[in-house]
Amino acid sequence: MSDPTTSVTIRFDAGETRQAPFTWAQIAIWDVLRWLPPADASLNMVRHAPAPAGCSVLDVTDALHTLLIRHESLRSRYREIDGRLIQEAWGSGELVVAVRDAATSPVAEVAESLRAKPFDHAADLPVRVAVTVRAGEVDTIVVVVNHMAVDGYSLLVVLSELRLLLAGTELSPVAQQPIERAAYESSDRGAQRERRTLGYWTDHIAQTSPAMLADITTDDFAWARISSPAMALAARALAADSGIRPNVSVLASIALLLAFRTGSTDPALRLLVATRFTKDDQRLVGAFNQNALLHVPVLEGPLSAFLRRVDAAQLSSLRNCEADPRKIDLIIAEDGDRRGYRPGAYCFVNDTRVGAATGADREPLPVGERAAISDALTATVIEAPRRDGRQYTSKFFMRLDDLSDQCVLTLCANQTFLAPSTAEQFLADLERLMAHAATHPGCTIDDLR
Repeated sequence: MSDPTTSVTIRFDAGETRQAPFTWAQIAIWDVLRWLPPADASLNMVRHAPAPAGCSVLDVTDALHTLLIRHESLRSRYREIDGRLIQEAWGSGELVVAVRDAATSPVAEVAESLRAKPFDHAADLPVRVAVTVRAGEVDTIVVVVNHMAVDGYSLLVVLSELRLLLAGTELSPVAQQPIERAAYESSDRGAQRERRTLGYWTDHIAQTSPAMLADITTDDFAWARISSPAMALAARALAADSGIRPNVSVLASIALLLAFRTGSTDPALRLLVATRFTKDDQRLVGAFNQNALLHVPVLEGPLSAFLRRVDAAQLSSLRNCEADPRKIDLIIAEDGDRRGYRPGAYCFVNDTRVGAATGADREPLPVGERAAISDALTATVIEAPRRDGRQYTSKFFMRLDDLSDQCVLTLCANQTFLAPSTAEQFLADLERLMAHAATHPGCTIDDLR
């Protein structure tokens, strides 16, 4: 790939520089960054989008200038000073936009060149941009932002606003900034919410099987992915049987199979949650994800009753997920001391379908159409992606990537934890469990063991 043919510097002046403590979500990302190797760039989020016809480099830089002024997280740096975690929104600065020839610089290579270099969080703007140009017009805009500054949802907000600006559309008033969020978390109201969350975690961690919380001494991790039309149909069928949402039926099935594999009657999953519960939060651009704790005892009886308990428990977990993650870690450490296990590796589920209608992906599957589930099993693809490493503090990390015409799940799991099963076998068993349950309405928990 050729070097940039040129570059354009955007200079912005947004007024005073502002400082605040980290938000709870920023603390969580910061701790992941400190756990990763120094040169790791895996938390650099990259997106690229075609530019509208007739778009010039000046059009792009003008739009980016507006976004830099509008969203403090895009011009913030993050530092630890004498043990204090500080976010600082720069009042002024520069962003250099690389301009490349589309004929000689493939977009994928441009994107990777921006993504691969780690950010210096104490000195750099957390955003990089390049454009490819064809016949004097911008062809593609490539944006890389570090996870300290955005989550998946708010990166979509930034890209959406970029498209609106390039189309000449006026933007809605700016949302809450991360510094305002930090002020809320430090307020009496925020402290009250945090106390409620910590109380919830204290109660439920004490009831959770240590198998869900204990550390793993081996570092033998494997990746697997399943693409299954049958699971998507089964999720709709189970939702119809129990009056829940299809994604919750997938979540419940994961918890149930983990309970079977570990011999636990009290499984718990840590859910990654975009805590955008109020109007002020909906368009906030910043890191905003936190963990929710889904704990549901596995009792004998109809599967449909278990699915409904999971649905209710998930809602309760979402109401109790806003707190300093280090305080949650302390709760688990104290529980480990009390019950005699060493915590540090957990079971996570992350629904990554940003912007999807996760509450109602598809209409429920009528009973008369359930024969299609067995037929669809022949279309299943299970593979082992070429991935190394593990997820932070996890021994089991399941990602839900799609639940439309097919269910796509990606699993990173410690093989000692799953033994004698494997990551690929777990996904195959999960598909069988869901398919059997969906084609046998009224089945019990014991029927699925």
